[in-house]
Amino acid sequence: MGECIEEKNAFIEIMKEIGWSPLHCMTEREDLNSIKELLAQDSNVNILDDCNRTPLSVAASKGNLELVEFLVSKGADVNQGFPLHYASEKGHFHIVNYLVKNGALTNLEKENTYPLLIAASNGDLEIVKVLTEHGADVHVVDKDKETALHWACDSGNIDLISFLIDVGCNTDIQDKFGLTPLSICLIRKENRPDLVKLLLKKGASASIPDEEGYTYLHSAEHPESLLELIKHGVNVNSQNIYQETPLYNVSFYRQIEYIECAKVLLQNGANPNIPAKGGWTPLHFAAAEGYLEYVEELLQWKADVNSVNAENIIPLHLAAYNGHLEIVKLLLENGSFIDIPVIDLPYINNNVPYLIEREAITDGLTPISLAATNGHKEVCELLAQFGAKTENAENSCVTKKINDWPQNNLLSSVRSNNLEEIESVSDVGCLEVVDLIGWTLLHHAVYNGFYDMSHLLIKKGISVNALDKYQRTPLSIAAAKNDVRMFNLLMDSGSDVNLGFVLHYAIDQESLECIHELIKYSCDINVSDKTDLETPPLLQAVSALKTKIVNILLTHKANPNCTNKHKETPLHLSCRLGDLETAQILLNHGANVNAVDSIKETPLLNAARSNNNDLVKLLLSNDADVHAKNNFDWTSLHNAAYSNSEIVALDLINAGASVNAVNDEGETPLFSAVGNVAILQTLIQHAADVNYRAPGGWTALHECTEEGNLDCVKELLKHNANVNSASAEFVLPIYIAAIGGHASIVEELLQHGSIVDPAILNIGVIRDDSGNHPLSERYHIVAGNTPLIGAASKGYLDVVKVLCLHGASLNAVNHEGNSALHEAVVNGFVEIVDFLLTLEIDLDIKNVEQKSALDLAKDQKNEELVQLISTKIR
Repeated sequence: MGECIEEKNAFIEIMKEIGWSPLHCMTEREDLNSIKELLAQDSNVNILDDCNRTPLSVAASKGNLELVEFLVSKGADVNQGFPLHYASEKGHFHIVNYLVKNGALTNLEKENTYPLLIAASNGDLEIVKVLTEHGADVHVVDKDKETALHWACDSGNIDLISFLIDVGCNTDIQDKFGLTPLSICLIRKENRPDLVKLLLKKGASASIPDEEGYTYLHSAEHPESLLELIKHGVNVNSQNIYQETPLYNVSFYRQIEYIECAKVLLQNGANPNIPAKGGWTPLHFAAAEGYLEYVEELLQWKADVNSVNAENIIPLHLAAYNGHLEIVKLLLENGSFIDIPVIDLPYINNNVPYLIEREAITDGLTPISLAATNGHKEVCELLAQFGAKTENAENSCVTKKINDWPQNNLLSSVRSNNLEEIESVSDVGCLEVVDLIGWTLLHHAVYNGFYDMSHLLIKKGISVNALDKYQRTPLSIAAAKNDVRMFNLLMDSGSDVNLGFVLHYAIDQESLECIHELIKYSCDINVSDKTDLETPPLLQAVSALKTKIVNILLTHKANPNCTNKHKETPLHLSCRLGDLETAQILLNHGANVNAVDSIKETPLLNAARSNNNDLVKLLLSNDADVHAKNNFDWTSLHNAAYSNSEIVALDLINAGASVNAVNDEGETPLFSAVGNVAILQTLIQHAADVNYRAPGGWTALHECTEEGNLDCVKELLKHNANVNSASAEFVLPIYIAAIGGHASIVEELLQHGSIVDPAILNIGVIRDDSGNHPLSERYHIVAGNTPLIGAASKGYLDVVKVLCLHGASLNAVNHEGNSALHEAVVNGFVEIVDFLLTLEIDLDIKNVEQKSALDLAKDQKNEELVQLISTKIR
């Protein structure tokens, strides 16, 4: 009896770490007699712990109706401590039902969530029903603006989804990130077309593009979902701001299920020849990836085997470059041109996809050249058999030379600079030929620098303002080549200086002389391109780190505060890139130091993240707002801490930055500094609260132990961080260190007085604010687990030894009844089992399934473990 009282008192003492009263403790133990004794002694029935929980909260979480009824009868407030939230989280319908019938408020908010959202996240239809019957508002939202319907879709409970729609949930409401319930089903429940069908049947709009133009068809990853959306009128060839169609999106993937998706799209009218930004098509991807079946499918639906991108690359280039012999043969048999050369003139502001290295895009390279460069001998031989020229294929042994590039004699004459041949042409109409990318004879003459040829073609009436497929004029090419003589010829012949984004091409290729010429001819210096970012010339120059051009543009009145699609200014970009010189130039020309982009980032926030101390000083000296926060409530100091820059952090602090500012996750900059002891010291020296608890009770010490940084752990402990700081579920830093395998940190914590055997509680809303990634997974939160049980389950022998050396309980069990030995056996950690068997361990402990460690070893058919344990028993 004395031992029982002693153990009870020890538990009460330990639980003081989270502010638990004896009444909380006895409720956790479900000890009704002790509860009655405490209340008879005038214990406060509504006392709150450090996480604002009452004994009733604990009883509700335990699912003990007798305790709940008793506490309520003794005056427990059914709303204080959020017992309804905890009952909803644990799925205790009978407790939820009792609480709402006894006055619990169904729309009480706790840390950005509500009982209805919690129940919906769990997919618990019965609890959702009783909550709505008692007035729960189906329109409440969490921090990310997600509704109960969003959460229900994430749970995948089709009956719950149907019920919520029937009681008034908006099927088309968007969360903070633009996701609707239908988006959630398509992205997170991609193998549940039944959910998609239900939402559409219940009235969800099938045609809501997001801010970048993505439709639901772009997101769908299941053939049945695609078909259902098409039936409801979604345009199968819709394009986003990157000009990508749903079929193009499918082409990024190689898994067989995506081929089935492609088939559905193609069978329902998807055009395989609609190019994305830069001219890439699905066939380019399929050929590059070597996916023969998909290439065959696309060709069956009339995919253009000679579709060209802005650099004149066709699918054959990519198949040859990557050595896909069968695909090369298939493309050739379907009419692919053989000797088409690459043109090294990239489409403005367009990154080359992963299909080919940027360095491989060199003027004049043909498919056989690319194959030879990569050593694909069989591909070279095949191309030669089909007539490819071989003089540029350095490593090829083939010699057959046949020129089969798609050109007529006029194009050939221009490219060979045969003035006499062109001069002799009397029918001007014959000169209006174009190639695959829409280049005229004049484009080719300009590209090759043939001044006299260009002059002759202009004289014969070829338009100087002809646009190719990618909106490039001959003047665009001259500017990109920095050919001033050619540039002036074109201008004197009537070229439109603002057609074809000439200034953008000149900036891209750093053609300084032509930039000066363009300005002299009064080009629009602030015009945005027509790419997805809508980038003005000044932003383009800043993003490319071309300081000379930045100076030129600003000197000629370019707007220093121009913006792209995301409201980023040139100063935002220069700070993000850590470009001090350009930032100074921009500020000298009137750039707004506190401009905010579409997510409320300022230049200072960007600079702090770039880890550039001089840049931060420059901004601060120009009155940058050190307190500015972005959409996620991160400050510049958060960014500096995250980027491990103690010097930047110190400058920000000296400028007045708050060391204890809290972001939308409830974390201070100290939480972001857990990987760098120097910045940790800087923050602590300036009064950072080392024991600040984020929502859920997590501290910087928890973060440091998870990071595995012993020096940071020592620094926090040196400055009186609470070694036994506990989360709402009573997860201590030592547990995080144990399950992370950080034996040295476990030892350090124990040396500073850490509790050896803190057991995790079966209470707490242990999910993140979106409900998608429970913290229980990240931190291996299993009710009843001790550090020893956690370490044994993860296989960390060194940690197990340290804990045992410090007296960890060998026979403690979690709520599944498993001891450390059980967990080691289940997970097959022989060395840990062997070590534990050398200690005074109880081999007769049985878990809730009445299985001993030996039973589990037999169930696992692990003869080595069976032998080990059996030997110990004997």
